[in-house]
Amino acid sequence: MLKHHLILCADDDADDQVLFSEAIQMAIPAGNYQVEFAKNGIEVLTKLSGMPIPTILFLDLNMPQMDGLSCLKDIRSDRKYDNMPIVILSTGHREEDISAAFKSDADNYAVKPICIKDLATLLATCLQKFFY
Repeated sequence: MLKHHLILCADDDADDQVLFSEAIQMAIPAGNYQVEFAKNGIEVLTKLSGMPIPTILFLDLNMPQMDGLSCLKDIRSDRKYDNMPIVILSTGHREEDISAAFKSDADNYAVKPICIKDLATLLATCLQKFFY
């Protein structure tokens, strides 16, 4: 059974945030979760310092002020977040980005689907992997 989870999603695109919210509702129909959003890596780090450790972080690579890869490296430099799964969820699928993400200790890398049903399936798969 799924316990209550705090999900942090970093994405600077408001439309993608809405799509993520709708897809997560499809992926976790029981509603045992809370989603928080950040618009860039700096906001992620600020939110992390003032909240309980999220159950999972979905992190976009291409964001203003601080990109996802820099944010990932900062997070992974703090041992407190060693057990927090970080999934890179980005529109980019360049091999260099994927390789850099895994070298920086991302737990998974997924290309954002544009269809809400496909995104819900992807999120459900990620949540299954890390929650059950």
